[in-house]
Amino acid sequence: MNLRLPLVWSTACFILGILLASLWPCLLFLPAAVAAVVAQTILRHNVRASVLACIVFWLLLGAGRMSLHRLRPP
Repeated sequence: MNLRLPLVWSTACFILGILLASLWPCLLFLPAAVAAVVAQTILRHNVRASVLACIVFWLLLGAGRMSLHRLRPP
């Protein structure tokens, strides 16, 4: 499985993550993004799982960024 236009789908997943965290902020999104990178590294020989882990990473990275913004102490 190979996704065409990786910048488009990674940006779309990042924006979807931002929207998700604007509704439900949580500090566990960034550690989960790190776990997705580790999973992608381990699964690099399984192309389908690696692409799925990359999509999840961008989603979690956007959610983590928005969560940090929303949960920042004043």
